[in-house]
This record gives sequence, structure tokens and C-alpha cells, in this order.
Amino acid sequence: MKIAICDDENELLIKLGKLIEDEFKIFQDVLIIDYYETGEEFLKGYDKNEYDVAFLDVYLPGISGFEAAQTINKKRSHTYIIFVTSNAELVYDCFDYKPFYFIRKDEYLAGVRKVVKKLMTVMKQDTVFEVEINGINKKIVIADIIYVQSDNHSIIIHTKKYQYSVRGNMADLKRD
Repeated sequence: MKIAICDDENELLIKLGKLIEDEFKIFQDVLIIDYYETGEEFLKGYDKNEYDVAFLDVYLPGISGFEAAQTINKKRSHTYIIFVTSNAELVYDCFDYKPFYFIRKDEYLAGVRKVVKKLMTVMKQDTVFEVEINGINKKIVIADIIYVQSDNHSIIIHTKKYQYSVRGNMADLKRD
């Protein structure tokens, strides 16, 4: 998991990084956190890294957090953007930039803990599991599952495109 933190307050930048690292313990083997103090630096880093999550201060020297969010939304819409600011009145303005969350700096400790729990819930939707179908392992993304049905000792998994029927070691694939 790649995370970017962009804030011009160096002390808060370090505190946020440590807190985010602690909260994302489950990803400790694959967690990368990059730190930026300006919007320009962040966008250059973003072009190389395409972050999964970006914590952006709204007020940055040069390119603002809003402008940086607008740029990454055009490039890669599945980056989770979390705005961090001392100005709570900007919460409504931030909606134009499709953020995942908004954290006030004066409550960053509780805000980061809350947003990490929400991110973990959303990210679990991208989890993939495998089911054996006619001797072939088929990967199914949890977010694609519409519902699972039990029918006479069989399990039928209905996804957005297919219907998987699993009975013991046997399984069939049908188009939904």
C-alpha cells in the first residue's frame, strides 16, 4: 500500500506519518509512506508512484491541496483523497474534489483513526478469493458479489457478470 502525506507543517507531517503507520499495522510489510511539503512535490511523486491513499493539506504553498486533488482525480480516480486542514469551514468546498474523508488538524488523532477504519472496510471490498471450478481456480473479487445462495447442498455465488455454482468439489460457471 502506497500512502502520500502532503503538509507544509513538518511537525504535523511526521506525527501523521507515525500515526498512519501505527494504524495500518496490517500492511506493515508492504506499507510505503512518502512525505511532501508542497503540492508540486506531491504531484511529481504521484506521477511516479500513483498512491492508493493521499492525505492532503488544503493550504499548501504554490499548488493547493484542492488543486492537487483535482489533478489526481483526472489521472487516477481510485486514489482515496483525505483532506487535512485547520479550517473546518472548508468541509463543504472539498466535496468538489471527491474526497474520501476530511480531517481537522485540531482533531487529527481521532480523525486518522476513524478514516483508517473506514479505509480498511472499503479496501476489504477489493479482496479476492478463489473457488475451484471444473479443476480451475477462479478468482472472485468480493465487491463483484451481489449475493450468495445455498441450494440443496450447493452454494451459488451471483456476481455482476457470472453465477458460480459450487457443490462439493464440483463447480459450474454460468453467465448471469
